[in-house]
Amino acid sequence: MSRSSARNTAARDMFNLRLFKNSNRKPYDIEIAIHPILESVLAMHKVTAMTYLVTEFGKPFSIKGLGNRISDWFRQAGLGHLTAHSVRKGLATDVAHNEATDSMLEAMFGWRDAKT
Repeated sequence: MSRSSARNTAARDMFNLRLFKNSNRKPYDIEIAIHPILESVLAMHKVTAMTYLVTEFGKPFSIKGLGNRISDWFRQAGLGHLTAHSVRKGLATDVAHNEATDSMLEAMFGWRDAKT
């Protein structure tokens, strides 16, 4: 089973994400436009570096550290049965069932081809 994680760095109107697949051997970057609602939320927060998600020490999360933190957030929300992977997989399935094309799925989820 492949593991996928993302660390984000902020650009002005875009998120630059580095995706890690297959035990981090072949990371690749994608660029995603920031939705206007997210942009307004981000504007309410002071940006001190090019990374939005940071540890309590102000450092970017490691891949494993971010995965652990997301699991903590799910548990705090009473959703301990969920994982980042299961939520992403569920979203991809829902979008596919709502007639997204292979190209749309690839763009939305950072996939390189429809087989993933």
